[in-house]
Amino acid sequence: MKRPTESDFEINVGVEAIFKPTTSHYSYNRLVDEKDIARFGPISPARVRHAGPTGDTADYDSADVEAMALRLVSAAVRRR
Repeated sequence: MKRPTESDFEINVGVEAIFKPTTSHYSYNRLVDEKDIARFGPISPARVRHAGPTGDTADYDSADVEAMALRLVSAAVRRR
């Protein structure tokens, strides 16, 4: 029986932005593969979960909210 080693794992540290007005969660993963980073930047495309009562971004444009979440998360990742 084989035993796992550290090199058998790829660790992705996640980053999340929460849009407080609607409790929308924008979840990202830090990318480690150079080809993925070249294609997407330092983080993955967002997975979005709208947790607020409206089930969306309410009176806010969803594209604007997602774009700002990406900008803020990308800046936070670069500072680390």
